[in-house]
Amino acid sequence: TVDEKTLDSDFDGNEGSCSTALAVFGAANGLTPTLCLPWVNDNFVGVSSSQDRSDEDLSGTVKGSYRFSENLMSYASYSRGYKAGGFNLDRSQFGPADPAPFQPNLDTGFDPETVDAYEVGFKSNNAANSLFFNGAVFYQEYNDFQLNTFTGTSFIVTSVPAVISKGAEFDFRYLPEKLEGLTLQGGLVYAETQYDDFEAVDFFAPPRLPGSTISFAPRWSGTLAATYETTFVSDWDTRFNVSSRYTSRYNTGSNLDPLKEADDLVVVNARMGFYSDNSPFELEVWAQNLFDEDYYELAFDTPLQGDAATQTAPGTAVGAFLSPPLTFGATARLRF
Repeated sequence: TVDEKTLDSDFDGNEGSCSTALAVFGAANGLTPTLCLPWVNDNFVGVSSSQDRSDEDLSGTVKGSYRFSENLMSYASYSRGYKAGGFNLDRSQFGPADPAPFQPNLDTGFDPETVDAYEVGFKSNNAANSLFFNGAVFYQEYNDFQLNTFTGTSFIVTSVPAVISKGAEFDFRYLPEKLEGLTLQGGLVYAETQYDDFEAVDFFAPPRLPGSTISFAPRWSGTLAATYETTFVSDWDTRFNVSSRYTSRYNTGSNLDPLKEADDLVVVNARMGFYSDNSPFELEVWAQNLFDEDYYELAFDTPLQGDAATQTAPGTAVGAFLSPPLTFGATARLRF
């Protein structure tokens, strides 16, 4: 893969706010960051820049398998993945502690991301083909991991030197011979996905990242589901399904702020359908988040919400997108 990108930028805005604040109050004053927010920072007025980059990488996969018997197969694989680098399009500026506080940062590029992934596993089934059981161990190493961060005012992608993910996963599917129409299936994953140790000098890669578990990476996760199909009436059949998903505690924020953690969680969904091979009509009734669990889907820094008592700068408050509540309904389908 070869990627070539060019970015030409022309900035405009209103005169006065940030340059005046820096002259009167200085960079350390709590009021200055508010008057120097990227979209009102007059240091951008009349600024133009041009950037270009060229990235290339070889990606692909190699797999090998060995069948011990009709019911047991093992395999090993290596794959190389690649995601091109690019440019941040939100306004980027230096922070108050940098040598050039609140001046435009015109180098908005970020490096390509690569991953080397290794996996060894097996697939098995019993002689009656009623039980299928699979498992694998894996190791993945990401280089220049592209971390997308919402700073409270901008979305900025920055490159973290390395992320390591390793663990094991298992899944099964069981069709009880004595109860025709019932299918049980599930899976369990244990994964440690952590930033490697590095010197966190970038504002967008805070000191709590090195050596920590990355966001949206629970150590344990699992699924369990049951499906039962049977005759309903005449030539109409019905299908019942209950599924659940478990995740252990994980952080939903790119900066790993403890306020953005989601607790251990089990979400259950249910569905019942009516269908016939002789009719184009199908009806389903369903419920999502059956037990109405409340959890963070994503937590983020809230802009312009500082400490009311001390009138400090933004970044001390957190907002969140909450989970959908218990939701139920019906779906009708017509095939023609």
